[in-house]
Amino acid sequence: MARPNRRLTADAVRFVRAITLTAAALLVAACATPQTDAVRASMRGTHDTLGIGPARDLGSRVPYFAQEKDQCGPATLAMVLGATGRRITPDSVQASVFTPGRHGSFAPEMLAAARRQGRLAVQLPPRLDAVLREVDAGNPVIVLQNLGLAIYPVWHYSVVVGYDIPAGIIWLRSGPEPHEGMFMDVFEHTWDRSGDWAMVATDPRRPPATPALDTLLDAAAALERVDVRASHYAYAALTRRAPGSYAAWMGLGNSAFEMDDPANAVTAFRRAVALQPAAADAWNNLAASLLAQHRLGDARTAITRALVLGGPHHDLYEQTAREIDQAGKTP
Repeated sequence: MARPNRRLTADAVRFVRAITLTAAALLVAACATPQTDAVRASMRGTHDTLGIGPARDLGSRVPYFAQEKDQCGPATLAMVLGATGRRITPDSVQASVFTPGRHGSFAPEMLAAARRQGRLAVQLPPRLDAVLREVDAGNPVIVLQNLGLAIYPVWHYSVVVGYDIPAGIIWLRSGPEPHEGMFMDVFEHTWDRSGDWAMVATDPRRPPATPALDTLLDAAAALERVDVRASHYAYAALTRRAPGSYAAWMGLGNSAFEMDDPANAVTAFRRAVALQPAAADAWNNLAASLLAQHRLGDARTAITRALVLGGPHHDLYEQTAREIDQAGKTP
């Protein structure tokens, strides 16, 4: 969904920003800013409906890299990864995210590059309050803005590192500016023109605060394809956050099995079958894990249950049963 950036030098970024802020300031009075208005309303009176502090600044714990020519995406990614403890520079991730022919970085590549660094990368809900909640939780947020006009878009990644709701300010690592304050309503306009795209990349032990559980599970599954151990940490965190999630326990069991840790796989799959006793896949995976521990009697009991339940993976269950039988014949 995210478009690549036009090529911008540091001076060009300053120039475009100055024009954008001036134009946006003139438009704000005439244009609605529903997200900013909702955030302001949440802080009025005695009830804070957002459940966050009125101000937060992560600047001291987020490294800064100037967004030089062709490094808009790589620089923002390096800053966010650096905040999680990764020692990353824009040059080290540029090849992963920058598309030379288009002079920019696309959103899928930004997410994929973060996962290759062992981080849980998640696209956020397209809401200003979600961005603020993540910052309040200690997670800097990469946002895509259009600093140009509808007829001449200039796509630009920034990192939200703070906010001050009473003052109506968003703090950004943006272009050549390490700590730029932008009025929230102006930010809303530039961000809205990008489709309100935002992402976080966190240590997998600390999943982000705002995405739905299904979104986090999808992100953990995507991480599993490139870094099983990191995904295992993410699934473990999700089972603590949502102990009643069958999918989280299945992910934890599958990742443990891939890491040659059948004992923890058995524990996870037992929780999965307890949550969904009619889930044949969970019984099959439990049987395979028990087989890996050479617990053949328990493995036969589990695979028998899977075979009785049946389903689209019945052939796989029969294969597991044959492997258990073969193990019993091996001296």
